[in-house]
Amino acid sequence: MVKRHTSKHTCESKWQVRAFSARYIGNHYVEEIRANEKTTLKGLGQLVQKDWKMTPKRGKLGRARKFAFEIIYGDEVAQYNQLWDFGQELRRSNPGSTFFLLLDDAGHFKRCYFSFDACKRGFLAGCRPIIFLDGCHLKTKFGGILLTAIGRDPNDCIFPVAFAIVEVENTSSWKWFLTALKQDLGIVNTAPWTIMSDKQKGLIKAVTELFPEAGHRFCVRHLWQNFNKNFKGEVLKNQLWKCARSSTVAKWQENMDAMLVLSKTAHDWLEELPPATWVKAFQSEFPKCDVLLNNNCEVFNKYILEARELPVLAMILKIKCQITTRIYNKQLEAESMTGTICPKIRKKLEKHVEWSNICEAKPSGNGIFEIMERGTPYIVDIQKRSCSCRRWDLSGIPCWHALSALRHDKISPESYVHDCYSIERYCKAYEHIIWPCRDVREWDKVDAMAIKAPKIVKKVGRPQKNRRQQPEEKEGKNGYKKMSKHGTTIHCSYCGHPGHNKSGCIDYKLGLVPQKNSQKKVRAEPDVSDSDLEDVALVTTEHHLHTMAFVQQGRETYEPEVLTALIDEKASSQREQAQFTPLPDSAFIQQNVLSQMPVQPSTITKEGNLLRKRQVLAAAKLKAASERREVADQDKFDAAMAKLEQEELQRADAIEKKKSEALARKIANEEKKKAKREAKQLAA
Repeated sequence: MVKRHTSKHTCESKWQVRAFSARYIGNHYVEEIRANEKTTLKGLGQLVQKDWKMTPKRGKLGRARKFAFEIIYGDEVAQYNQLWDFGQELRRSNPGSTFFLLLDDAGHFKRCYFSFDACKRGFLAGCRPIIFLDGCHLKTKFGGILLTAIGRDPNDCIFPVAFAIVEVENTSSWKWFLTALKQDLGIVNTAPWTIMSDKQKGLIKAVTELFPEAGHRFCVRHLWQNFNKNFKGEVLKNQLWKCARSSTVAKWQENMDAMLVLSKTAHDWLEELPPATWVKAFQSEFPKCDVLLNNNCEVFNKYILEARELPVLAMILKIKCQITTRIYNKQLEAESMTGTICPKIRKKLEKHVEWSNICEAKPSGNGIFEIMERGTPYIVDIQKRSCSCRRWDLSGIPCWHALSALRHDKISPESYVHDCYSIERYCKAYEHIIWPCRDVREWDKVDAMAIKAPKIVKKVGRPQKNRRQQPEEKEGKNGYKKMSKHGTTIHCSYCGHPGHNKSGCIDYKLGLVPQKNSQKKVRAEPDVSDSDLEDVALVTTEHHLHTMAFVQQGRETYEPEVLTALIDEKASSQREQAQFTPLPDSAFIQQNVLSQMPVQPSTITKEGNLLRKRQVLAAAKLKAASERREVADQDKFDAAMAKLEQEELQRADAIEKKKSEALARKIANEEKKKAKREAKQLAA
């Protein structure tokens, strides 16, 4: 029993306590680190010093943060052995989803492929047949590459499709990923599809073998980076982009002739590249996509930047959560959309409408126009939805020449935008949801080989977190481009040889006559598909893993009425479970391949402009009549419209009031500053 207690301590304070270990700090501050995962070691040290009046070293703080992350996300090594269970849980909660694993002979993790059923169905139902491929590095101690396949939704935004974790980026890994992707999406005929990528190692060879009839485009930005190694300067860069943006063969030839005038070696370098891989004029019109950059994958890699630093299972769950939230947000955006086409497409159309003011339309009849733009004629065929500049054909969005013709016939521009940009397609792309998984403790245990973590390859130096920037990407203090001679080779102005300047030239010192090289040898575009690794067979667990179910034979029983009512009530309150059905074919390909061109009229007397205007007016009247029939009470409809107009007026008045108040505050502040200046002048 304590009879006397003295609260005043007489012992000397210690600045270093053995019990104050890294594990104790991690356990104590786990919730603070969970709330802010980007907590720096300096910030954590300040927090510890404030609470405990001790300053631990950076090594201890780093180990403490590591222990906290293990509590939050689990053991990084043990998560590999949970991948079998997660694959089974993913197929149970989201039927139709895919999860493949590939192990080596010793049971070490090698590759993993996963995709979600909602993403695949949305991609095939609402997106165009173009796939963007790229890879990004994982920032854990085990390393690895995350391969991604990204689509493009009707609003020209990213649409994730499938993912793969591989050990290294080469021909074998890309073949493995593309084989799984092709089987997963049910692609048999590759002719309607288009692949967009950079020149990754082994990707060109893999695409050629697995998508032999598909169009393969390269990112022009990465092409320019290779071009910039040999040919410097803004003039050549701008001319390269002019060549890539050429939508007709004649325009491309004109820009290539201009490149020849600027630099013959640069012209010859570009001539060696297949033009169908980087020039609009030689690309297919079928996918209705004229992009020249692989930005979709770059955006997605930045979108999952935090997930790439997590352990393997935590990373997959983080990506799944992000895509789930994204689909939900897109569904909310679709509810607020107005009109018939998506917002980004409407902005592009409005920009084309402004540019059409400089065009003059001359009708030839039968829906054919001659458009004059600054003295250059273009031919527009409204019925074929085609223009001789090929911009309408490539993108599916009417160009300014076509808009000039549509304005002449008083036709709405949105009615001639391709169906792949409609809000209806947008809703179909995001109508499926990703169902959440149960807690880890409730997952079904799979009786399969234990998965060991990959072998760690110790690298020299500190692990890199940020991407290595190119010299042209670096910026100075004021935001200007930072000039650098990194990677350049100097050439002597006297003899023309590389590696030295005039002051170090032996020929100049000896007084010899220089023999300058007439042409500078330039290395051609490297062949990056030189991997000789053997193909690895696709190993899955779909063939020998099945969800077990126990079915009990029914028998006639007597149940109380209350119990029956409760069971019926519970059954009626439950959501309908997702049913697995085979994946449909691409809606875009079906619609555009099976549809035929409308038969053009033979004479202008039967199908002229006057008859078309009458048909448009008749269709508008029928549509208005049907809308009136759908409204049960016209008075309520008018009252609702009046209420909406009143709300719009109130909102506009509120905005004007805020503007006037802000202006009054600004004037008052200026008057105060003026009075202060005058007072200072009088005092002086």
